[in-house]
Amino acid sequence: MQGKIVRETEKALFIAFKNGRESWVPKSTVYSSYHSNSEKAQEFTIAKWLLEKNNILLNSKNNTTIGELRSQLPPKIEDYDFSISSDESELKIIDIEPNMKSITIYGRIKEIYSKFRFDKADGSKGQGASFLLHDPSGDIRVVLWDQHAKAFTSNEFNVNEPVKINNAYAKKGRAGTEIHVGRYGRVILAPHAFNLTKHPKLKSVKRNITKEDITQRIQSIGISEVKVKRIICPYCGSMCSEKLKFCGKCGEPLVK
Repeated sequence: MQGKIVRETEKALFIAFKNGRESWVPKSTVYSSYHSNSEKAQEFTIAKWLLEKNNILLNSKNNTTIGELRSQLPPKIEDYDFSISSDESELKIIDIEPNMKSITIYGRIKEIYSKFRFDKADGSKGQGASFLLHDPSGDIRVVLWDQHAKAFTSNEFNVNEPVKINNAYAKKGRAGTEIHVGRYGRVILAPHAFNLTKHPKLKSVKRNITKEDITQRIQSIGISEVKVKRIICPYCGSMCSEKLKFCGKCGEPLVK
Protein backbone atom coordinates (compact mmCIF):
# COMPACT_ATOMS: atom_id res chain seq x y z
CA MET A 1 0.00 0.00 0.00
CA GLN A 2 1.45 3.38 -0.98
CA GLY A 3 2.09 6.14 1.51
CA LYS A 4 4.53 8.74 2.77
CA ILE A 5 6.29 8.73 6.15
CA VAL A 6 5.39 11.99 7.89
CA ARG A 7 6.91 11.27 11.29
CA GLU A 8 8.88 8.47 12.92
CA THR A 9 9.54 7.40 16.51
CA GLU A 10 11.58 4.52 17.83
CA LYS A 11 8.67 2.09 17.55
CA ALA A 12 6.15 3.58 15.12
CA LEU A 13 5.65 5.38 11.80
CA PHE A 14 3.05 8.07 11.10
CA ILE A 15 2.09 7.38 7.48
CA ALA A 16 -0.02 9.51 5.14
CA PHE A 17 -1.50 6.97 2.74
CA LYS A 18 -2.30 7.65 -0.90
CA ASN A 19 -6.02 7.17 -0.24
CA GLY A 20 -6.03 10.19 2.09
CA ARG A 21 -5.89 8.28 5.37
CA GLU A 22 -3.31 9.04 8.07
CA SER A 23 -2.38 6.76 10.95
CA TRP A 24 0.31 5.67 13.37
CA VAL A 25 1.59 2.24 12.37
CA PRO A 26 3.71 0.17 14.79
CA LYS A 27 6.95 -0.85 13.06
CA SER A 28 6.36 -4.44 14.13
CA THR A 29 3.38 -4.55 11.74
CA VAL A 30 5.34 -3.28 8.71
CA TYR A 31 6.78 -6.26 6.81
CA SER A 32 8.47 -4.44 3.95
CA SER A 33 11.65 -2.40 3.83
CA TYR A 34 11.28 1.40 3.80
CA HIS A 35 13.38 4.57 3.72
CA SER A 36 12.91 6.68 6.83
CA ASN A 37 14.28 9.91 5.35
CA SER A 38 12.52 9.69 2.00
CA GLU A 39 10.02 12.44 1.15
CA LYS A 40 8.56 10.37 -1.68
CA ALA A 41 5.69 7.89 -1.55
CA GLN A 42 6.74 4.32 -0.80
CA GLU A 43 5.15 0.90 -1.04
CA PHE A 44 4.37 -0.63 2.38
CA THR A 45 3.41 -4.19 3.25
CA ILE A 46 1.39 -3.92 6.46
CA ALA A 47 -0.52 -6.46 8.56
CA LYS A 48 -4.07 -6.69 7.25
CA TRP A 49 -5.72 -6.57 10.69
CA LEU A 50 -4.12 -3.17 11.35
CA LEU A 51 -5.29 -1.71 8.04
CA GLU A 52 -8.82 -2.90 8.72
CA LYS A 53 -8.79 -1.73 12.34
CA ASN A 54 -7.68 1.80 11.41
CA ASN A 55 -10.03 1.96 8.42
CA ILE A 56 -7.24 2.46 5.90
CA LEU A 57 -7.62 -0.71 3.87
CA LEU A 58 -9.05 -0.16 0.39
CA ASN A 59 -10.68 -2.80 -1.78
CA SER A 60 -8.04 -2.40 -4.46
CA LYS A 61 -5.93 -4.94 -6.30
CA ASN A 62 -2.88 -2.77 -5.66
CA ASN A 63 -3.10 -3.17 -1.87
CA THR A 64 -0.57 -5.62 -0.47
CA THR A 65 -1.39 -7.05 2.96
CA ILE A 66 0.14 -9.80 5.03
CA GLY A 67 -2.89 -12.04 4.56
CA GLU A 68 -3.06 -11.67 0.78
CA LEU A 69 0.48 -11.77 -0.60
CA ARG A 70 2.77 -13.88 1.59
CA SER A 71 5.20 -14.60 -1.24
CA GLN A 72 6.35 -10.99 -1.52
CA LEU A 73 7.55 -10.77 2.09
CA PRO A 74 11.29 -10.69 2.81
CA PRO A 75 12.75 -14.16 3.54
CA LYS A 76 13.43 -13.30 7.18
CA ILE A 77 9.71 -12.90 7.81
CA GLU A 78 8.86 -16.50 6.88
CA ASP A 79 9.17 -17.74 10.47
CA TYR A 80 7.22 -14.85 11.93
CA ASP A 81 4.23 -15.73 14.14
CA PHE A 82 1.30 -14.30 12.21
CA SER A 83 -1.17 -15.30 14.91
CA ILE A 84 -0.08 -12.29 16.98
CA SER A 85 -3.04 -10.47 18.49
CA SER A 86 -3.62 -6.84 17.52
CA ASP A 87 -3.03 -5.41 20.98
CA GLU A 88 0.58 -6.67 21.11
CA SER A 89 1.67 -4.04 18.60
CA GLU A 90 -0.35 -1.05 19.75
CA LEU A 91 1.22 2.09 21.08
CA LYS A 92 2.09 2.12 24.75
CA ILE A 93 2.36 5.10 27.07
CA ILE A 94 6.14 4.90 27.01
CA ASP A 95 6.01 5.41 23.20
CA ILE A 96 4.01 8.66 23.35
CA GLU A 97 5.92 11.79 22.36
CA PRO A 98 4.84 15.43 21.91
CA ASN A 99 3.28 16.28 18.51
CA MET A 100 2.11 12.73 17.82
CA LYS A 101 -1.33 12.54 16.15
CA SER A 102 -3.99 9.89 15.52
CA ILE A 103 -3.11 8.14 18.77
CA THR A 104 -5.03 5.02 19.75
CA ILE A 105 -4.16 3.57 23.14
CA TYR A 106 -5.65 1.32 25.82
CA GLY A 107 -5.20 1.55 29.57
CA ARG A 108 -6.84 1.79 32.98
CA ILE A 109 -7.97 4.89 34.83
CA LYS A 110 -5.49 5.40 37.67
CA GLU A 111 -6.53 8.80 39.06
CA ILE A 112 -9.44 11.13 38.33
CA TYR A 113 -8.89 14.88 38.53
CA SER A 114 -11.37 17.74 38.65
CA LYS A 115 -13.32 19.32 35.80
CA PHE A 116 -12.47 22.87 34.75
CA ARG A 117 -13.94 25.68 32.65
CA PHE A 118 -12.22 28.10 30.29
CA ASP A 119 -12.96 30.98 27.93
CA LYS A 120 -12.72 30.21 24.21
CA ALA A 121 -11.35 32.61 21.61
CA ASP A 122 -14.87 33.34 20.35
CA GLY A 123 -15.99 34.36 23.84
CA SER A 124 -17.97 31.21 24.58
CA LYS A 125 -17.39 28.98 27.56
CA GLY A 126 -15.66 25.64 27.28
CA GLN A 127 -15.12 22.79 29.68
CA GLY A 128 -12.48 20.17 30.20
CA ALA A 129 -11.46 17.36 32.50
CA SER A 130 -8.42 15.19 33.02
CA PHE A 131 -7.39 11.85 34.45
CA LEU A 132 -4.29 9.70 34.77
CA LEU A 133 -4.07 6.79 32.34
CA HIS A 134 -2.02 3.72 33.21
CA ASP A 135 -0.66 0.81 31.22
CA PRO A 136 2.18 -1.62 32.07
CA SER A 137 4.72 0.81 30.58
CA GLY A 138 3.80 3.86 32.69
CA ASP A 139 1.34 6.67 33.40
CA ILE A 140 0.25 9.72 31.39
CA ARG A 141 -2.23 12.56 31.93
CA VAL A 142 -5.19 12.57 29.53
CA VAL A 143 -7.10 15.81 28.93
CA LEU A 144 -10.69 15.65 27.66
CA TRP A 145 -12.08 18.74 25.93
CA ASP A 146 -15.68 19.97 25.72
CA GLN A 147 -18.16 17.15 24.99
CA HIS A 148 -15.64 14.47 25.97
CA ALA A 149 -15.60 15.79 29.54
CA LYS A 150 -19.09 14.31 29.89
CA ALA A 151 -17.40 10.93 30.27
CA PHE A 152 -16.82 11.91 33.90
CA THR A 153 -20.55 11.49 34.60
CA SER A 154 -20.67 7.90 33.31
CA ASN A 155 -21.07 5.05 35.80
CA GLU A 156 -18.23 3.27 33.99
CA PHE A 157 -15.78 6.13 34.55
CA ASN A 158 -14.07 4.99 37.75
CA VAL A 159 -10.57 4.26 38.99
CA ASN A 160 -9.26 0.91 37.72
CA GLU A 161 -11.81 0.74 34.89
CA PRO A 162 -10.58 0.05 31.31
CA VAL A 163 -10.66 2.80 28.70
CA LYS A 164 -9.69 3.26 25.07
CA ILE A 165 -8.51 6.59 23.66
CA ASN A 166 -8.97 6.92 19.91
CA ASN A 167 -7.69 9.53 17.41
CA ALA A 168 -6.08 11.72 20.08
CA TYR A 169 -2.93 13.85 19.94
CA ALA A 170 0.00 14.48 22.28
CA LYS A 171 1.58 17.71 23.45
CA LYS A 172 3.87 19.03 26.15
CA GLY A 173 1.99 20.08 29.29
CA ARG A 174 2.61 21.12 32.88
CA ALA A 175 3.05 17.51 33.96
CA GLY A 176 5.17 16.45 30.96
CA THR A 177 3.84 14.81 27.79
CA GLU A 178 0.03 14.63 27.76
CA ILE A 179 -2.63 13.01 25.59
CA HIS A 180 -5.44 15.35 24.47
CA VAL A 181 -8.84 14.24 23.18
CA GLY A 182 -10.31 16.98 21.00
CA ARG A 183 -13.09 17.38 18.46
CA TYR A 184 -12.17 14.36 16.35
CA GLY A 185 -11.13 12.07 19.18
CA ARG A 186 -13.10 9.51 21.15
CA VAL A 187 -13.17 8.15 24.69
CA ILE A 188 -14.48 4.59 24.81
CA LEU A 189 -15.31 3.24 28.25
CA ALA A 190 -15.24 -0.53 28.84
CA PRO A 191 -13.98 -1.29 25.28
CA HIS A 192 -14.77 -4.76 23.93
CA ALA A 193 -11.24 -5.41 22.64
CA PHE A 194 -9.60 -4.69 26.00
CA ASN A 195 -6.94 -7.27 26.90
CA LEU A 196 -7.36 -8.09 30.61
CA THR A 197 -4.16 -10.14 30.64
CA LYS A 198 -1.99 -7.29 29.40
CA HIS A 199 -3.81 -4.68 31.46
CA PRO A 200 -4.35 -6.23 34.91
CA LYS A 201 -6.20 -4.28 37.57
CA LEU A 202 -4.12 -1.82 39.58
CA LYS A 203 -3.19 -2.93 43.05
CA SER A 204 -3.91 -0.55 45.92
CA VAL A 205 -0.49 0.22 47.34
CA LYS A 206 -0.26 1.98 50.69
CA ARG A 207 2.75 4.28 50.72
CA ASN A 208 3.98 7.48 52.28
CA ILE A 209 2.87 10.52 50.27
CA THR A 210 5.18 13.54 50.36
CA LYS A 211 4.56 17.23 49.82
CA GLU A 212 6.19 16.85 46.40
CA ASP A 213 3.59 14.20 45.45
CA ILE A 214 0.72 16.49 46.42
CA THR A 215 2.29 19.42 44.57
CA GLN A 216 2.78 17.39 41.39
CA ARG A 217 -0.81 16.13 41.43
CA ILE A 218 -2.24 19.61 41.90
CA GLN A 219 -0.02 21.02 39.16
CA SER A 220 -1.25 18.29 36.80
CA ILE A 221 -4.75 19.82 36.87
CA GLY A 222 -3.52 23.28 35.98
CA ILE A 223 -2.41 25.00 39.20
CA SER A 224 1.14 26.27 38.82
CA GLU A 225 1.99 27.34 42.37
CA VAL A 226 1.18 25.32 45.47
CA LYS A 227 1.91 26.10 49.12
CA VAL A 228 1.27 23.29 51.59
CA LYS A 229 0.74 24.80 55.05
CA ARG A 230 -0.97 21.96 56.89
CA ILE A 231 0.09 18.47 57.88
CA ILE A 232 -0.07 15.87 55.11
CA CYS A 233 -1.27 12.42 56.13
CA PRO A 234 1.57 10.01 55.28
CA TYR A 235 -0.96 7.26 54.49
CA CYS A 236 -3.67 8.79 52.31
CA GLY A 237 -2.24 12.23 51.41
CA SER A 238 -5.09 14.25 52.94
CA MET A 239 -4.47 17.76 54.24
CA CYS A 240 -5.10 17.84 58.00
CA SER A 241 -5.13 20.49 60.71
CA GLU A 242 -2.05 20.70 62.92
CA LYS A 243 -4.34 20.31 65.96
CA LEU A 244 -5.41 16.79 64.96
CA LYS A 245 -3.64 13.65 66.15
CA PHE A 246 -5.33 11.36 63.65
CA CYS A 247 -6.25 11.84 59.98
CA GLY A 248 -9.88 12.80 59.56
CA LYS A 249 -10.15 10.72 56.36
CA CYS A 250 -8.32 7.44 56.98
CA GLY A 251 -7.96 7.55 60.81
CA GLU A 252 -4.22 6.88 60.77
CA PRO A 253 -1.93 8.74 63.24
CA LEU A 254 -0.37 11.98 62.00
CA VAL A 255 3.37 12.51 62.25
CA LYS A 256 4.26 16.06 63.34
